[in-house]
Parts: sequence; structure tokens; C-alpha cells
Amino acid sequence: MYREVVQEKKYFLNCLFAKLDSFCREPDQIKCFLISFNLSSCPKIISMEIPDFLIADNTDFPNDVFVIHTAFPRFILNVQNDEIEWWEEFEEVDEKELMQETENLVRRALEFYDREIKRYEKE
Repeated sequence: MYREVVQEKKYFLNCLFAKLDSFCREPDQIKCFLISFNLSSCPKIISMEIPDFLIADNTDFPNDVFVIHTAFPRFILNVQNDEIEWWEEFEEVDEKELMQETENLVRRALEFYDREIKRYEKE
């Protein structure tokens, strides 16, 4: 019985790595993977496209609304106070260029937020 479980786990992992490898050949696309499996079958991987911006809230922070930027450079923007939490580590780059890109991304994030709120208000 132990050997059968080990063999099935090896088969599962081989299938998983083969499927992930085929998805990872598209580096410019952000993908989210849902993996469902049982030991008797190869895993099924469902790929989902994610938009560049998402709106999020959390009951632990009832006064805050967040915009999440899912493309590089990834970050979370608190819309209430304009705080940014970067999900990237930056190498030494031109600080002026980084500041300009940050201003552009924050502007786009806030435009996205305003557009989404207007759509919600229409409904």
C-alpha cells in the first residue's frame, strides 16, 4: 500500500510540474492557478487571467479601501491615505524614473477606483 501511495504522489507531481511548465512559458501574463486533484488522477490546473487592478476591502480595516496592482511592479494602494505597500524589491534604479512610474501607477489606480465606484453607484 505504501509503495502505491508513493507512486501515485510521484505521478501527481510529475503531471503537476509538466502542466505548470507549459503555463509558465508565457512570462508576460499574470496567471492564477487553481489545482484540484485526487491521488488517483493527474491534477487539473485551471488558468485564470487577472485584471491589472482589483479593489479590496477588509472588515479588520473598516475605514480603508485598497486597490491592488497585479502587474509588475505589484503593490497595494490604500485609497484613504495613499499609502503604498510594494510587493516587489527594487534593485538600484534611477530614483527619478521610479518616482515618475509610481506617480503614473498611483494615478491609474485612483482612476480605476473612481471608475469602479461610479459603476457601482449606477447600479
